Amino acid sequence: MKNEYCLHIYLDPEFNPEKLTFWKKFVSGNFSRNIIKLAKSAGLKQANTLVITSGFIENGEISYNNKLISSSEKRCCIEIIDSGENLSEFLSSNKSILKNCKTALFKLIPEEI
Repeated sequence: MKNEYCLHIYLDPEFNPEKLTFWKKFVSGNFSRNIIKLAKSAGLKQANTLVITSGFIENGEISYNNKLISSSEKRCCIEIIDSGENLSEFLSSNKSILKNCKTALFKLIPEEI
């Protein structure tokens, strides 16, 4: 692992791409699947969709693997790993698609430490 970074793209369950005119052309199904496809076509090293099933948000109650929560209520995180330069280029190229998402970029620590 040499200077690898991890990009997290957070999707809120209230996020509705159908409200955006661009999405009528772009989305044929799941938003996270389309982002994964974009990452693959950009030649990025790794991309995964993570569904959050436990945790809390702001002052809300803690939820632990609650099977009663519908998938539309669960938050989602897309994780993409590659070099910082490639991830910055990916973000820049897809700025209009990701404008309503929250993103975070982390530098991965080498295993030697």
